[in-house]
This record gives sequence, structure tokens and C-alpha cells, in this order.
Amino acid sequence: NPNNGEFSVKFNLKEIKTVRWSLADASGAILESGTLTGLELGENIYRSKTTKLTAGNAYYVTLKTPNETATLKVIVTE
Repeated sequence: NPNNGEFSVKFNLKEIKTVRWSLADASGAILESGTLTGLELGENIYRSKTTKLTAGNAYYVTLKTPNETATLKVIVTE
């Protein structure tokens, strides 16, 4: 998933629930976090553009509901 700090994560919801997101560096330090709003049943897309990422490094986007957690590795290119 190489990118320049702009990325999207597609996910499906079987029920409308609170979805929290976080962006962490390779050491696990949280760089950004928040709660997603306006979600619908079925497919949703979380889009982000951040300048806090450094080229050549890996980061982790985590989406968490009360019942599930999913983490995606993001590699930033120049």
C-alpha cells in the first residue's frame, strides 16, 4: 500500500456502531485518532490525508468497533 500520506480504507459494517480509528507509527505511538461519523450499513470508506508521515516508513491504521478490530499497514513513499 505505498502512498504519499493520502490513503483510504474500505470496510463493511453489519450494524451501525461506533468506529474509532487511529494512526500509529512502527513503535506503536499514536499520531492521530478519532471517531468516524456518518457511517452506513454495508460498505464504508475512511479517507485520510496527513503530513505527519515520513517517506520510507511504515505506519498502521486501526479501525475498532466494540466487537472487532482491523489494522492495515501503510508504507509511505516519496
